Amino acid sequence: MRLTTLGASDTINLPASMTCQFNNFAGISSGISYVATKVVGNNNQVDLLTLPYNPNMAIVRGRAGRCSEGIVSFNMVSFNFLGGFPFGSGTTQMSDLIICRKADIDGTNPFGLQNGYQINADLISRIRTLKPAYIRVMDLLACINSTATNYTYRPRPTNAVYGATGWVKDYWAGGSRASGAITNNGSDAYACTNPTASGGGAYVDGEVVQGQIVGANTTGFPTLNVNGRGAAPVYFGNAALQSMIFTGRIAIGDRLRLTFPVLLSITRRQLPA
Repeated sequence: MRLTTLGASDTINLPASMTCQFNNFAGISSGISYVATKVVGNNNQVDLLTLPYNPNMAIVRGRAGRCSEGIVSFNMVSFNFLGGFPFGSGTTQMSDLIICRKADIDGTNPFGLQNGYQINADLISRIRTLKPAYIRVMDLLACINSTATNYTYRPRPTNAVYGATGWVKDYWAGGSRASGAITNNGSDAYACTNPTASGGGAYVDGEVVQGQIVGANTTGFPTLNVNGRGAAPVYFGNAALQSMIFTGRIAIGDRLRLTFPVLLSITRRQLPA
């Protein structure tokens, strides 16, 4: 039987011969290994010489662990998912792609992804056994560069995104069901409505605003006004000093004395288009 992918180069980095297995297909027995070979001169076709075709073969749709799946075994090569980003386009686009052990997604593991757990229970068990004095939890819970400044808004299974810069619905400009637009009307003066987690009046330390920027800034000095509470300069996260703003008049020969109560390192940020 010959398999043809929709992408023109989906198999370009696969080896000439490999072992594959198909599960949850109609008309194909699950758990049986087959030898697959690439069609010479073609980057989207694979031959399964030991799998005869029958008219009852069909794909089963559904959630991960129950829908049809193909598993390819090979070493030290890379491959494309539907030949595009993010994971294909148009009618061939994939969503909710998760690379993990089958037991972590099909419900077999009670502490798996389907039940909202991000960290494998095996790892937690090993940590408890080793009882280390210190653990570097880099990206274990996406705590490095996390935008959450309050334990209430820590990463949860209901988050839209799990990553270190994950989106928290209560930080979203205008509320979780709003468009989240941060507009500038063709200038550097950006504005948006209040997120659910923000209060009124003066801005407070640790306040976070997330949203979708509509329009690029025109210079390197953008500001943001949240719900009419005042325009505040937008700085880059690493806070490396780039420019300073003075008011009043400075004549040639004048001497300025700057006193900083703390170590400052701030840079203005050019917002992405």
